[in-house]
Amino acid sequence: MEELLAERSTGINRVVRWVGEANPSLDALRLSRIQVAEAPPSLGAILSVLDSTVERLRHMEFAILDHLETEGKFPASLGNLKQLRFLIAPRFKNPKFPVSITRISKLQYLDIHGSSQVSTIPESIGKLDCLMHLDLSGCTEIVKMPESLGNLKDLLHLELSSCSRLEWVPESACGLTSLQYLNLFCCSNLQRLPQDLCSLVELQYFSISGCSKIPELPVGFGKLTNLLHLDLSRCSFVMLEEFGGFTELKYLNLSGSLSNKRQAEINIDFISTLTKLEHLNLSWNFIPSLPESIGNLKRLQRLDLSGCTRLRSLPEGIGSIDSLHLLLVIECSEKLKNYIRKSGLRLVILAAIFFGLRESF
Repeated sequence: MEELLAERSTGINRVVRWVGEANPSLDALRLSRIQVAEAPPSLGAILSVLDSTVERLRHMEFAILDHLETEGKFPASLGNLKQLRFLIAPRFKNPKFPVSITRISKLQYLDIHGSSQVSTIPESIGKLDCLMHLDLSGCTEIVKMPESLGNLKDLLHLELSSCSRLEWVPESACGLTSLQYLNLFCCSNLQRLPQDLCSLVELQYFSISGCSKIPELPVGFGKLTNLLHLDLSRCSFVMLEEFGGFTELKYLNLSGSLSNKRQAEINIDFISTLTKLEHLNLSWNFIPSLPESIGNLKRLQRLDLSGCTRLRSLPEGIGSIDSLHLLLVIECSEKLKNYIRKSGLRLVILAAIFFGLRESF
């Protein structure tokens, strides 16, 4: 048997029988939203079976345990599954992170997204030195990440989006020099970023969208020259002018981050140096104009200027961007819209139709 799949309609007796009879070749286990008709009304009995039959599952490499209701207990023997490399246990219903997971020495992929009751991540997670992917998104009770996070030297992907109570990420995270993806989207209580963030030189995806309490970007942020995707939307700090070093950037979102008079005074001419940009979002900002040299962005496909009420015109060079096929000007000034109508720009203009307004150009 290579894989055991227990779906919603599976009764507990069948799962117990299947697991009990599993031969040593079982390499995948999926328990998905099982509805248990017998007492107890949880998966505790199944987990006890896993404890007693772990030797039969010692070769298992992949496990999905969805919607676990363990009554405060996760199978301690899970740590004995030494070959387990992928563990997906979303919406785990327990305030304590299962320490037994941190004993799975070969684990490479761990996903417990949506586990809204988990409040702490133990220091022992740093023992998972083979871990490459960690998803804690939607773990809304986590306040801080452990210092041992920096021990995960092979980590490529760190997903912390919607961890709404998260206040800080430790400085040790700057030791994750292989990290390519860091998502802090909607970590609305995050107070600061690690000061040596520029050490993450392999980083390609970075988002702090909605992290309005962060006072500033770390010094040297512009050294992250491998970035392809950068989302700083709905942030309240004043932007740094060292963004011109992001020469590989394809996606830049500054929506709502230049939304007051002080922020709007920042020179955004650096945008014209980001010649590989394909998507640029400047919506809901207080900017009075775009850089005259924006025509340098020959790969630009989408430009969002929605809600930029101070804009009255566009630079002439924008008409030379042959790749530009989408310009969003929802809730912009009538002067800007009249300018677009009269300019003859070779663009497909998407007005406010997404919002049900039948504006016509």
